[in-house]
Amino acid sequence: MTLPFRDIQIGRCTPADVAFHPGGGCFAVAGEDGTVRLWDTATGHAVGRSPADPAEQAWAVAFHPRGRLVATGWSDGAIRVFRTDAFQPAGEPPDGRTDAFQLTGEPPDGHTEGVTALAFHPRGHLLASAGQDGTVRLWHTGTLQPAGEPLGGIGDPAHAVAFSPDGRLLAGTAGRTVRLWDGETGRSVGHLPGDHSGSVHAVAFHPGGRLLAAAGYDRNQVKLWDVTTGCPVGEPVRGHRGDHIWAVAFHPGGRFFATAGDDLAVRLWDTATVRPAGEPLNGRTGHVSSLAFHPRGHLLAAPDAGGTVRLWSTAS
Repeated sequence: MTLPFRDIQIGRCTPADVAFHPGGGCFAVAGEDGTVRLWDTATGHAVGRSPADPAEQAWAVAFHPRGRLVATGWSDGAIRVFRTDAFQPAGEPPDGRTDAFQLTGEPPDGHTEGVTALAFHPRGHLLASAGQDGTVRLWHTGTLQPAGEPLGGIGDPAHAVAFSPDGRLLAGTAGRTVRLWDGETGRSVGHLPGDHSGSVHAVAFHPGGRLLAAAGYDRNQVKLWDVTTGCPVGEPVRGHRGDHIWAVAFHPGGRFFATAGDDLAVRLWDTATVRPAGEPLNGRTGHVSSLAFHPRGHLLAAPDAGGTVRLWSTAS
C-alpha cells in the first residue's frame, strides 16, 4: 500500500516528537539535543530551529491550529511557545537559522518534572500539557497562564494528551489509566475502565471524535474505545513484536491508523476492519517514538532514534 517518500537525515538529536504545520509546508521535530527544528516538507531542507538549550532536552512539540505558534515541552518541566511568523515554507534559508522562532514570553511555572506531551484545543485558545509529575494541565494560549487547577495528580507519570476534534473532550494518561475531562473546563467526566497491563503512553482520537486509540506497555496491543459509552470497540489490535507500542496516530480521513512498536516497524491498520492495511513499514535504524500524518493525509512522518525522519507516502 505504501512506499517510502523521502528519508531526511536530522543528525544525532534523538527525536522525541514530531508535528506537521497545519498548512503542511513544514514539520517540527523535538530533539533530545535541546533543539526543536523545522524542516521543509517538499524539499527536506532544514529551515529553522529554536535556540539551543544543551542543558535540557526537547520532548514535545505541537502547532497552534492557525500555525502561527509552536509549543515545545522540555525535560525540566518548561513549556516554551514560539511565534513562527518568520518561517517561509519555500526556499533554502541558512541551516541552523533561529529567527524563525521568536519566543512569546517567559515559560510558565507549572510542571515540576519533564513535559511529555502537548496538544492545542482545536479552537486554539487552550494548550494542554502532560508531565512526568503526574499532572495534566490546561493553559490559556494568549497568556500562558493556568486555566484552572492541575488535572490528575495521582502520582504516576502522565505521558499523553489529545483533544477530541470538536474540542469537547480532553484525553490524558496517567499510569495504566486513560482519563477524560471536559475540553473547556477541565472538569472530570470519567475514565476508560480498561485492564491495561502497563502504562499507557499514547492516545489518539479518530477524526469523527467517537473513537479513541490507546497504547503503551500493554501486552503489545492497541485498544480502541468508544468515548461516548466508555466501552471497548472490538478486540485489541495486535501485530507488533516486543513489549511496547510507542505511538499511535489516525489518518485525517479516519480510514486507517498507524502504530510504531519495539520491533522498529511502523504498521497501518484499517479502522473499519482493524486488520493490517498492507505490509509493515520497515527499514528503521532505531525505535520510533512519535508519528504524525500530513494534514492532507498523503504522508506519514516517522522519526527514529537513529536520526532519520522517514516520510512515507500513504496515497492509495
